[in-house]
Amino acid sequence: MPAATTRAVANLLIGAAGATVVYVVVTKPSLRRLAMRAARVWVGAVLPVFLLNQARAAWVRSAARTRRPYAEPRWDETQIRV
Repeated sequence: MPAATTRAVANLLIGAAGATVVYVVVTKPSLRRLAMRAARVWVGAVLPVFLLNQARAAWVRSAARTRRPYAEPRWDETQIRV
């Protein structure tokens, strides 16, 4: 079987399995409650952490690109003359 056909069959099987899971979860109230609870946990815990990490990374990238010729020089103890 060619690779393209194999990939298409695999995608079809995964799609059918996903549709079956969605149908079962929607029709069973206990599974629906479990899915809603899991979605709340994901939105409440995982999503904010991801967004904070993205904001931190963007902050670091923007600081790396900033060139400020008027900025104060950085001093350490070895440059201080007594």
